[in-house]
Amino acid sequence: MRLFIIPVLIFLLSGCSGVLVRTGGDNQFGSPLAGLEYASANTFSCSLAAFYGFPPIILVTIPVGLVDMAASFVTDIVFLPVDLIIDKPEKFKEELCPFMKGP
Repeated sequence: MRLFIIPVLIFLLSGCSGVLVRTGGDNQFGSPLAGLEYASANTFSCSLAAFYGFPPIILVTIPVGLVDMAASFVTDIVFLPVDLIIDKPEKFKEELCPFMKGP
């Protein structure tokens, strides 16, 4: 039973960036595979921020990020026909965890 709960928990912890990038005022409809790009940027920045604050948490952030990238890729493929019809947006969605080190 535990072997089933852990993957389900990781899947539920990952927000699908493919949907998140297409919501809000600066949505990315019209930009093919924007969710995968957003998920990979968030995985890198959030993992780096988590590693800087508490290094063992990277054991959780990396698998969650990988599941998020896979789910975003599937979502991007589903939305690909819509993205090809709509004009490309001029704005870009900001990362969830902008990591700024320094003073």
